[in-house]
Amino acid sequence: MSKKALKYAVIPEPQHFETVDEQPVFFLTANVRLENNSGVADVFDCFCEFLLKAFDITPRQTGECIRLEKDADISAEGYTLEVTEDLVQIKASDASGFFYGLQTLSQLLVSGEKELCEMTVED
Repeated sequence: MSKKALKYAVIPEPQHFETVDEQPVFFLTANVRLENNSGVADVFDCFCEFLLKAFDITPRQTGECIRLEKDADISAEGYTLEVTEDLVQIKASDASGFFYGLQTLSQLLVSGEKELCEMTVED
């Protein structure tokens, strides 16, 4: 884990965690939009419930985007999480990978107080 990544608390520690800059680029607001291209509805629904309970946020149709994208090239239970300006994207090949990716994102949002810098996480 890079020294810059230490601002965020993630347990268990991912295999790769790299931040580009310490300046936040993604801000979780009430205008967050969720896109589920994973084919895994139950994990997605649990994350929506987390946003509501933790931050009193109900996803909208426009705004910053959190996207789940199926990627058959990622190993079972693995995921990649990329944060750029206005987009957080989690890629995985199965339900477990999406679950772990969303757990990591949840921890990042809490420890970063709804602000995330540009980063890549792989596990």
